[in-house]
Amino acid sequence: MDFIDLILNFCALMLWVIWRSSGFARLQPSIASHSLMAGLRAAPAQSGGRRWSYLMALVGLLGLRSFFYHSVGPAAQWTPTMEFGPVGVAFRTDYLWRALLYSAVSFGKFLGVFYVWVLLFSAVNEPLEDDDPIQGWFRSHLGIVEELPRAAKFLAPGMLGALAWAGLGWAFVVLGMAPPADHASQFVRECLLMGGCAYLPLKLPALIVLSCHLVNSYVYLGRHEWLDFIDATARNALRPLRWLKAGKLDLAPLAAIALILVVDRQARIAVGSAFGGDSGGPYSAAAEPPFGEGAAVSPGESRSGESDPVSAASE
Repeated sequence: MDFIDLILNFCALMLWVIWRSSGFARLQPSIASHSLMAGLRAAPAQSGGRRWSYLMALVGLLGLRSFFYHSVGPAAQWTPTMEFGPVGVAFRTDYLWRALLYSAVSFGKFLGVFYVWVLLFSAVNEPLEDDDPIQGWFRSHLGIVEELPRAAKFLAPGMLGALAWAGLGWAFVVLGMAPPADHASQFVRECLLMGGCAYLPLKLPALIVLSCHLVNSYVYLGRHEWLDFIDATARNALRPLRWLKAGKLDLAPLAAIALILVVDRQARIAVGSAFGGDSGGPYSAAAEPPFGEGAAVSPGESRSGESDPVSAASE
């Protein structure tokens, strides 16, 4: 079920990307002529009605899969759990409204990670010209955000992550899906920590770019526009470490990969400790138990034993 959920999120993301791509008002001829981007860049020629059909298909997909989760989840004893940094929040699919909520929030998180990656490539590759096909595609997806200074793009994931948790964390508490903070200062600290967690998804694209650049530095892989883009991205990202290059020996990619792994590991440990993950802190029991296990929540009750606010209102 988790794999199916991942595939459906990816399909929903593709619908979003096609919808956004079909709305680009200005095309670079040099971008549209490249084979890799030609498929996505062909969308602006479509009619307005067909363009909006992708967005309607996206909404329909999110709605239909929530009904699927509500029908299959209880029988399969599947309780989807979303991780927000060290916090795990479960969505029991025997409640239809929670299946709907999970479908929306799950895709929202998936989409947020995508735009964090887009912001990374936009900020790192700011020196690249607009006629670069792949970089131009990233810039088009950001829209007006692309006009922000580089520093603002680097800060944006943290700020938006903190604001997103301020809303989601409050909603989860109101809906009885997570315990409340003991005081306001604790909730503010949690929002700031969640802002820091927004940078953790950058690990994957960074490692992919640096690894491909490292291999391409010593093994000729041919001329490909995606490989040229990866090399340009890696060179821009490795500028602070260019002193590690001596002749044909370039240790900068290896040093950067090691640094990313160490920082990611230490950051996860620090955030987990700050949330009390190692000592049974306030969020150690945020996820509801799966169906049929332990202190399973009965219909109409929350994890804490209180009535489910939505289910109680409908009774």
